[in-house]
Amino acid sequence: MLGALAWGVSTQLNYALATMLCGDAVTFVPLISLALAAAAGVGGILSAISWRRGRHEKEPATAGFIGLVNAALAALFAAAILLHAAAGMILGCET
Repeated sequence: MLGALAWGVSTQLNYALATMLCGDAVTFVPLISLALAAAAGVGGILSAISWRRGRHEKEPATAGFIGLVNAALAALFAAAILLHAAAGMILGCET
């Protein structure tokens, strides 16, 4: 859940701030993207901990599976955030 939220915030901020900051020499959009990718990573780590705990304890199998799926999705969202940040750094402002 944290990864999806971080991806949504990253996407909205990238589109909202790109037009405002396009003329500036220094942009902080990549720093925001890195922070949000880290937040998605934290969500992935928490989900992985839940998955590992579900494997070793007497919890239903679905709890462990949900933790595994959430960890994989958090990695996917973090990769999407980082790719979007990389595209912004490489392409810069296009008018």
